[in-house]
Amino acid sequence: MADIILRYCLAFLLPAIGAVVLTPWIIKLAYTVGAVDQPKQRKVHTEAKPRLGGVVIFFSIGLTFFLLNLIFPEWFTGIFQYPGRTVAVVISLIMLLGLGIWDDITPLSVGIKFGVQFVIASIIYFAGFQISTIMNPLGMPFNVELIDYPLTILWIIGITNAFNLIDGLDGLAAGVGAIASFAIFIVAAMAELTWIALFALMLAGSTIGFLKYNFKPARIFLGDSGSLLIGFALALLSILSSAKTTTQFSILFPILVLGLPISDTLISMLRRFLGGYIGGSSKPGITQKLTSMFKADKAHIHHQILSRGITHRNTVILLYIVSALFAFSALLISRVNSLEESFILLVIYVIIFIWSIKKLRYREIDVFRNGIFLPLYERFILNKVVFLSLLDLLFITASYSLPFYLLDMIGPQAITASEFSNLLLAACIIQLSVFWLSGLYKENLHQMGWGDVLYISRNVFYAVLATTIALPLMTASNDLLSIPFMILNFYLLLTLVLGLRISYHALRYLFKRHEYGKREVLIYGANEHGALLLQHLLAEYQQMYKPVGFLDDNTKLEGTFINGYEVLGGYQKLPSICQQYQVDTIFFPDVNLPMEEINSIKKLASKHQILLKKTNVKIEDLVIDLNTTDKQMVISQVIDSTI
Repeated sequence: MADIILRYCLAFLLPAIGAVVLTPWIIKLAYTVGAVDQPKQRKVHTEAKPRLGGVVIFFSIGLTFFLLNLIFPEWFTGIFQYPGRTVAVVISLIMLLGLGIWDDITPLSVGIKFGVQFVIASIIYFAGFQISTIMNPLGMPFNVELIDYPLTILWIIGITNAFNLIDGLDGLAAGVGAIASFAIFIVAAMAELTWIALFALMLAGSTIGFLKYNFKPARIFLGDSGSLLIGFALALLSILSSAKTTTQFSILFPILVLGLPISDTLISMLRRFLGGYIGGSSKPGITQKLTSMFKADKAHIHHQILSRGITHRNTVILLYIVSALFAFSALLISRVNSLEESFILLVIYVIIFIWSIKKLRYREIDVFRNGIFLPLYERFILNKVVFLSLLDLLFITASYSLPFYLLDMIGPQAITASEFSNLLLAACIIQLSVFWLSGLYKENLHQMGWGDVLYISRNVFYAVLATTIALPLMTASNDLLSIPFMILNFYLLLTLVLGLRISYHALRYLFKRHEYGKREVLIYGANEHGALLLQHLLAEYQQMYKPVGFLDDNTKLEGTFINGYEVLGGYQKLPSICQQYQVDTIFFPDVNLPMEEINSIKKLASKHQILLKKTNVKIEDLVIDLNTTDKQMVISQVIDSTI
């Protein structure tokens, strides 16, 4: 036990001390060779800083390995059992360090960097470090030997560059690398993989020692030589540690332990790709969208946190905590052999992840509010009856099949699979025919109201009723004629068919609500007149006004909502409302108010420099002038709505 503690302490302390000693010399070397990171628009730092941090990491680990192998050669017997693999790893590390140093001195093109990384990853693959088996939580492992080459290459290059992407703040990449290294060390140590645990500790020690000069305010940056080296080392260690772990959920361990850089990389690529579909008059082609995924910008996770007003140092500490939580989750997953427990952990992780993305305010990823789906609806679903009917056919299939399988789980159904397939085909034909004959596809989906909802509901009921009447002629089984089956069929079909048609208006509402003009306005009167005025503002004055809520003196209505907008209270609360919103105007529907109340509102509005406007709707007779020389009709204004 004492021997194990000694080797682990030395494996951590020696590279940490080495990094502390070497870094000042490397700082001088970086200035000498011109490996200096100059301030740019995309950069956070405002002063030129030396790079070449990878040289510190490489030599502090290399010297530690040399010393420990010289004094305690028995610690590394596992490495030299496969000399070819050892040589391949050393060559790969040297090549990657050389690539990083070159890029730190003279920035290289993306093509050259990816090309060299591809060669390095291929060397590692052919040396025997491969992702050829993926553990299956539900049974036997998945054999992926047919695609193990691209899978291994993708993992190594992806993780290597993921650390390069998060290296945007002082100490961020080095600290996250240290946390991930500690997690890999713990798993490897528990699995008695001594040499993997030793190298993970060496990497952790070297990065922590380097943090003395890299944490805010940094005296040196990792540079590409450091971030690529750390990413590559962790990619390789994660492959080895997860491959040697016996738990069925080992596939999740490397993903979670490197969760922060992986998340940042995937989010960056996704938002850049989706950004090509929103905003602007010109839409780039698919090739431009794909290449844009790899273009550098200033919207990574750490940039978004900084934009919320959090300091540089606190942002890094916050991301350390996030990375530690990822690592802790990875450790839990590595010890779990229960599908239920693992599923619960994953659900919690997904919920936290989605909540975090929402807090980061990525407009490109907020697909329910950025309007990215609206062109798809308008091009295909709303204006293409054939496409809409195909979707309904899919809904019919799902709503008819799912109740059968649910009821079959409760009690076996006395019907064969082939017989059910025939009945399903008949149900699809009958229900889709009812939709066509009832005029469902003649509905104008651009404008929907409660009448349309009731009309669609009635047609769905007729479709289910028709199948209930017709199908007994095709089968002697009563399983598909039971009341529970009919209720489930109707509920699911109505949910899907009606949900598709309503979803367009829901997405359009969310999109427009976040695309309003800058002038924030209130509506006086939480009633049908105020609701109509709200709809008028949303439809005709979207680019000018942004409704924020209603005013109403009825205290029972305060805190309630009309079309998603809150009733904020009576006019007496206008001063407190103005502290929360920059109210520009108050609109009054065409209703009569007591003069005393109007004067009180005018005084408060004048005090807060708020405009008051009243809307008028006039209905006049249609006048046709038949004496015009060009035989055109001159129609007077029938409805005059002025604001």
